[in-house]
Amino acid sequence: MQKGPELSEIGDLDGVLPELVGQLDGILPKWATKFLKSNPDIVNTVVEYAKSNPDKAKELIGKFVKIKPKAQTASDATLPGL
Repeated sequence: MQKGPELSEIGDLDGVLPELVGQLDGILPKWATKFLKSNPDIVNTVVEYAKSNPDKAKELIGKFVKIKPKAQTASDATLPGL
């Protein structure tokens, strides 16, 4: 079974969108990946739309992307025996 895209959080779209687009290579069929790489205007149009409609973009991204749980740091984790 193919693994879908994952993000650490849906926060600032300037950081989320490049990370998400970078994961499309392993998800899309090869012909679609080649099509997108040969037509960067399509990706740029989607990015501009997302930036102009951030609430809708976050809602849509949230439907298709798994949000990874944040890793606990030593200060956040319970340290047994201390």
